[in-house]
Amino acid sequence: MGMTMANEWHLDVCFEQASLTRKQVKGRVVVVIDVLRAGTTLVTALAHGCRKAMAFKDVTAARRAAARLGRQRVIMGGERNRVLIPGFDCGNSPLEYTPKRCSGKVLILTTTNGTKAITRAAGARRILFAALCNTAAIAACLARAKCDATLLCAGTDGETTLEDIICAGAIVDRVLRTPVAANVFVEDAARIAHESYRSNRHDLVKALRESYGGRELLKVGMDEDIVECAKLDTFELVPVCEDGGARIVAVGRRT
Repeated sequence: MGMTMANEWHLDVCFEQASLTRKQVKGRVVVVIDVLRAGTTLVTALAHGCRKAMAFKDVTAARRAAARLGRQRVIMGGERNRVLIPGFDCGNSPLEYTPKRCSGKVLILTTTNGTKAITRAAGARRILFAALCNTAAIAACLARAKCDATLLCAGTDGETTLEDIICAGAIVDRVLRTPVAANVFVEDAARIAHESYRSNRHDLVKALRESYGGRELLKVGMDEDIVECAKLDTFELVPVCEDGGARIVAVGRRT
């Protein structure tokens, strides 16, 4: 923030997938945020031992990938409208992805909101995945890259959701605590997200319960997931998209 510098880089936030522009993608690092729950589940599964993950927009493509790799080598995880997909091993709850279940497996993941955001971010310099559980790791990654970045909130059912905005704000907060903070220009949307995080940081569980995504989970009795997804910086790991989105690998320390 402040005067323009030669080595300045911009940090922006997009509050919903549908409003993402090419300017916010091309040549930038795009961080896909889905707190409730795909981002949290993805980070947890990789931290707990999955070798890699593969994300798919549709169920048919996910099933084909699992068959190609060998059913015993994969965990099929996913949901549609918060309901487990028939024939899948797990839903979209991070609590299901234990070290015992994840160790050495490939995660095949398809969800209502989070995995679709990969397509939106196509053409980015790099695609990362975030939730509240890895904001510090994401901020450190962005600080090392020193590249224009967009934090893309996945939202819920096409709606803007508070939990993803809070997470984006937490990432902004942590970037501004890094040694390169003086070189970061925080765009207006990122400032709004930062203020949202600062207003809610003392009770993230309450904020998530009151968000649109949280209210939808409460309707189906998934409060335990909300509590888990509200935990801040529990993992030092960043999921990174490779091969044009066909593969997601972990960068950082696993548990």
